[in-house]
Amino acid sequence: MKIKNWEKYQHNSGTKKFPWIKLHASLLDDMEFHSISGEAARFLMFLWILAREQDGELPGIDKISFRLRLSIPEVETYLKEVDHWLVLDEYTEGTQCIPEGYPTDTQQGTAEEDIDQDKDIDKEEDQDRAREEKPQQPKLPKTKNQTFESKAASLKFWDVWNAYPASNHKIDTRRALKAWEDAFTIYAGTIEEFVLIVKQGIEAHVKAGAFSDPQYVPRFDRFLLEQKYMNKPKPNKKTPAAKGPARDSDEEVF
Repeated sequence: MKIKNWEKYQHNSGTKKFPWIKLHASLLDDMEFHSISGEAARFLMFLWILAREQDGELPGIDKISFRLRLSIPEVETYLKEVDHWLVLDEYTEGTQCIPEGYPTDTQQGTAEEDIDQDKDIDKEEDQDRAREEKPQQPKLPKTKNQTFESKAASLKFWDVWNAYPASNHKIDTRRALKAWEDAFTIYAGTIEEFVLIVKQGIEAHVKAGAFSDPQYVPRFDRFLLEQKYMNKPKPNKKTPAAKGPARDSDEEVF
């Protein structure tokens, strides 16, 4: 007696006593499987586990009885109930029945095609999900061939530049504008949202006293490109917390 189509549905066929078995997903919708009792379904699972030891072959009734801790009459009763999944010999006289989970040779091609089709569908769904979850890069305002002033206005650069406290680490406004543009390209959102987030970060550092001394105020481009505006500000221990001075709109460097 053996399990029907064992070598086709257990990929480790030929390896004795591998530590696990595989269940075919079609069992979920197999009416024959759902028609047997819970005890018989449990018995069938144990038969599959036993069969792994002899490459699909099952031992005699006496050994099945001992290994599963069941009486011989119980084993005989369950064998008749699950003969749908077995290649039977001396234990029953019924014909060989094949469940949906273990198709015949003529059904094999169709089953494999269905599995391949399911894999293709899963792959397409994963790709669609990845595209949906990928953050959309914001479109930069069209600043090509613009003057410095018009480009700065388009990118709302002055809104943030004028809010940034004075620093001993100076940078000219052209480099600062380039840093602002580069920082925005890696932000997944609108320019208005980015301005608000950065200004909130500046305000949080000012209120915490982190910018109370100009020597501890990082250079403007580092504050942006290192995303320090996202960090929790730490007060400057050498000087008391105080609100830093806002930058005058007409000041070019700091």
